[in-house]
Parts: sequence; C-alpha cells; structure tokens
Amino acid sequence: VVASRWFVPVEARGHLLSRIARVFPTGAAVSLGLLLLSGIYNAIYNAPNRVPGLLAPVALARLPFGDAYIAAFYLKVLLFLMSAAITLVLAFRLRRLARQDGQPAPRSFHWLALSNTILGLLVFVDVSVLVYLHYISHLGLFAG
Repeated sequence: VVASRWFVPVEARGHLLSRIARVFPTGAAVSLGLLLLSGIYNAIYNAPNRVPGLLAPVALARLPFGDAYIAAFYLKVLLFLMSAAITLVLAFRLRRLARQDGQPAPRSFHWLALSNTILGLLVFVDVSVLVYLHYISHLGLFAG
C-alpha cells in the first residue's frame, strides 16, 4: 500500500488497491493475531525472569535493568495497539476504496499506510532493545 504511492502509475493504483482490499483485512487480522499470541507467549515464557514473566512485574523489576525491560515492553504494547488501530482504519478504507472501483486513494490513505510502516519499524527497534535488555539483565545477575 505504501509503495503504490511512489511506484505504481496513478491510473493503475485504484485497481491495485482494489485487489489488495480483498486480502488485506484477512491477512492483517491473521498477522496481528499471530503477533498478539507470540507477544503473550514471550511475555510469559521469554522474559528475563521465570514464568509468569511479565505477568509478575514486581519480580521482574527487582532484576538488573528490570524496570527498563518493563518500560520497553509496555512501549511495544502501545506501538502494537496503535498499529492495530491504524490497520483497522486502513482495512475499512481499503474496502470503501474497492467499492469505488478504481478511484485513486486520497493522500491521507497513503499517509496512514506510511505511519503504520513507521510504527512497524519502531516495534522492530523496540524488540531489539528488549532482547538487549534481556541479555544484560542476565549478565547483571551473574556479575552481581
């Protein structure tokens, strides 16, 4: 959706977005659902502390860098919720655009898609920070 703004000719953009509209809502729902399930799993089983992981924030906060880990995790949750909301808006707008049969998408539509892409990149960065904090919290325990 983002790339269509810059790489697809204006006359073909509406048709392409209509085709995307058929699979986007289902694909987005499945993708976001898998992300949510994997996030819950990681919060329980892959936090720096034992099960229940992030569901025991007081125990996690006592670890070295535990507070930072909790903050980064909550930021990831916030970014995910923002991305899910934008994805929902995009799905509805894509459906509406598909019913208009080939009409070009408004500029705000492409900005929404770009915003969602940026949020996805921020989630990637945040997960990288979480992995780093996970490792240094373990090292902090060993180092005393």
